[in-house]
Amino acid sequence: MIRIKVSPLDLSRVRFAFSPLWECVASFMVYQSPGFHALHLPWIKEARKLLGDFDTTLLEALIPRQLGNPPYYIPDFLTPPPLTPFPVFEEEVKQILQTSTAQVVYELNKLCSLRETRPEVIDAFLLEPELHLQKLVDTLRAYWDRVMAPYWVKVQVFLENDVLVRSRTLALEGPEQLFSGIDPTIRYEDGHVLIDRGRHEDSDARGRGIVLVPSAFVYPKSMSICEEPWQPTLFYPARGVGLLWGSAPAENHDQLEILLGNSCAKVMLNLPATTLELTERLHLAPGAISHHLGRLKNLGLAEPQRMGRFVYYRLTPRGNGLLTLFKDDSKFFESIVASPSAD
Repeated sequence: MIRIKVSPLDLSRVRFAFSPLWECVASFMVYQSPGFHALHLPWIKEARKLLGDFDTTLLEALIPRQLGNPPYYIPDFLTPPPLTPFPVFEEEVKQILQTSTAQVVYELNKLCSLRETRPEVIDAFLLEPELHLQKLVDTLRAYWDRVMAPYWVKVQVFLENDVLVRSRTLALEGPEQLFSGIDPTIRYEDGHVLIDRGRHEDSDARGRGIVLVPSAFVYPKSMSICEEPWQPTLFYPARGVGLLWGSAPAENHDQLEILLGNSCAKVMLNLPATTLELTERLHLAPGAISHHLGRLKNLGLAEPQRMGRFVYYRLTPRGNGLLTLFKDDSKFFESIVASPSAD
């Protein structure tokens, strides 16, 4: 059991942040174990094409597969807690270069203690930490440019959608509901955040608060940073990752069709997305897509957001609440809606 002591001050300083660096690292775990991550197969297939003969030796040594025995561990210097809510990738990799040699050596030795094998590149890293930190950053940059940068806007909009829901939960229902909703193995109890893991570890937030980082690539359990000198951080699975690549059916689809109509329900269930993505994914005319998005916007269920050159539509808290209500009690709407809405 991991126990993080939190004071009322820490709870007031709980904050959400995004981390492109974390998504980069976590995506490589998924990339190494495609058999365990069917939800990400569309991305994995494209990533294999884009990487080609890219040398992943250093990444493989530092980033183990998600599943296996002994327990997996990622050196914390590889994924430092984000310092701002919206860090850019380049800012985060520069943080890696600022890691002290002592911290690098400590975490690499911890990694080796949990592994059955010791890759030669780890010994080289320990002999020349500064040189290999730079090599690591160069490798991460190249990996990011090839397989993550093309998808980052889409992933970030997806993560923002999750934060809208979690922030509302924290504000209206308190930390108990927030932490238990993030991961069933996490709970808040008697001034501690408790994480049910196969090891014992005590930590103290010491007035620094906790950083909560939604992730598209960590699943099914959250991962954490608890040891000093890092700020306590939880990387948790974002809601609805099955819809990120447009490859998973949604729950209670029939009931949503009763309320909104077939095409409008499909549009809602495929958000976040751009108009073009919805047109290609759902095989509907652009005019029809615009009509349904306008309807969802007028109902307060969806909203547009500009990200660079693109305009994405995402669910509002009301839209997410509607889907949650269907999940909790799908028969409710069947009893109050007399006939299907016209498309």
